[in-house]
Amino acid sequence: EGVVRGSTDPVQVGVSHPVAPLITDKEEVTVLESEAIKDFEGVQPSVVVPLWHEGELLGSFVLPGKRREFPGARLKLLQGLAEVVILQRSLASNLVTKEESQARFIDKLLEDEAVRSFEEVYPEADVLRINLRKRYAVCYIKIHSLKEIYLEKAREGEGVLSFPEFISGIKERILSSLGERSSSIVYKDPSVFVVLYDIEDQRIPRRPTLFYKKFVRRIFDELKTSIPGLVTIGIGGHYPGLDGLRKSYREAKLSCEVGSKIRGKDNVYHIYDVGMYVAMTSIRVEDKVALAEQILEPLLENPELLRTIKTFLEEGMNLTSAAAKLHIHRNTLIYRLDKIEELIALDPRRFDDALQIKLGLMIYQTAQLV
Repeated sequence: EGVVRGSTDPVQVGVSHPVAPLITDKEEVTVLESEAIKDFEGVQPSVVVPLWHEGELLGSFVLPGKRREFPGARLKLLQGLAEVVILQRSLASNLVTKEESQARFIDKLLEDEAVRSFEEVYPEADVLRINLRKRYAVCYIKIHSLKEIYLEKAREGEGVLSFPEFISGIKERILSSLGERSSSIVYKDPSVFVVLYDIEDQRIPRRPTLFYKKFVRRIFDELKTSIPGLVTIGIGGHYPGLDGLRKSYREAKLSCEVGSKIRGKDNVYHIYDVGMYVAMTSIRVEDKVALAEQILEPLLENPELLRTIKTFLEEGMNLTSAAAKLHIHRNTLIYRLDKIEELIALDPRRFDDALQIKLGLMIYQTAQLV
């Protein structure tokens, strides 16, 4: 097909070689001299050697230089070495590593609705040494412009042998940042890593934002020391069962995507950080209602604070008119608003936070009417 599959110059990989029409299907060594390539800009005189595998002509490799630089014995040796590499690659492509098997399994758990419970897949998980009986939360890591970063490192000669090895190195850094904590990682092309990390021995507080960020910030800091680009991480909560794990994954993905757009890239976001902004996305209605209940739970359990926040928002966030309508002193209203901020980590006096609270109340109230 004339496409470069490998090169000492990584920029050439995956693009069409300019002299492909001259060398495709050549079964013998071909010499491209100056006269033959005069119409091809940037192409040097070269020797083209055919590559065979199991009796089939697969392509060629191109050696810049003149024919006299490559005696027959040397060409045969290079051809033999290249064909051995092709054979090794062919054999390797038919093998699936333990890491790849684990990644495929986790991807199936998160994405395949045909799998309905952990019990269905415990035997397969045990074979792969993935302990689904532990408690996991999910984080969604996006390394922006990852392939461009890889190509730049390759151009600078930093010893990157292949893109898969580059990805494996990133996975190792993520795992090392979590220490001995049991974790599994899935790489999702082109720039996303999904991590299931164990929270088995931890007591999760009622407002868990800082709890989760404590773990994930280690990953962020580790990647920032080794990746010269923007890293955004979204965090989901922990919920029991397979449905809970999938919910955590959806939250983590939304936190990353919505956080990047609203608050900016290169940061760590828990689902509570982006809060009810996710209501403007296409997630399921039941997930929106559940998130509204989680975020507003302390207010829903406190009729006085709930009435206070509703009145404050109805009065356009005006302290004086809201206090008058509630028949309380202005300082009492300020105290209650401080209490609300303490309970739900959203300040009703800030427009962005007030908007999230308003959206949450609207979603919750609509659900109560259904």
